[in-house]
Amino acid sequence: MKRKKVFVQGTPDSLQKFFEDAISRDYDVVAILSDDSISVELDDKKIDVIKVHNLPKFAYSLIDGIIFTDKDKSSADFFRKQGLESRKIILWDYDQGWQFFTEQDEDGTQVIFLCGLEFHICNDDNIKFFNEILGILRNTRHLKNLDPKLYSSLLAQNFYQGMGRPLNLD
Repeated sequence: MKRKKVFVQGTPDSLQKFFEDAISRDYDVVAILSDDSISVELDDKKIDVIKVHNLPKFAYSLIDGIIFTDKDKSSADFFRKQGLESRKIILWDYDQGWQFFTEQDEDGTQVIFLCGLEFHICNDDNIKFFNEILGILRNTRHLKNLDPKLYSSLLAQNFYQGMGRPLNLD
């Protein structure tokens, strides 16, 4: 599976937390967007830091998304006003993981944006499907960040919940 090419924007603290999250390895980080003077190395590769206001608009077409790591979503609004497509806005929070935001389509349909995906909500089945996807993404993040020493106990617990009997790891 091709990794998405992204910019990551945030404060030094939120960026550090994002790169500590195992889920960050799922993305090919092209550059960091920050007005702070920071230095970031990822897999022994120095990542360029670009000041937000120095980013040319054509750069939006070269990437798959921008991940915003701050709870303050005003940066996403700034980029939207600059012409960044809503589907390229990816919101991440250290405590909650992936976040979503909603907009109204021209015909009044609610559109939810999550991790570069668009969900057009027309009925309760669409809402149920969206909530299942959100749960999978958050569970994936949880599992990727889990201490490997706990894998076998989590596997046994999930097996017991699903099958109703204990798992024999021997």
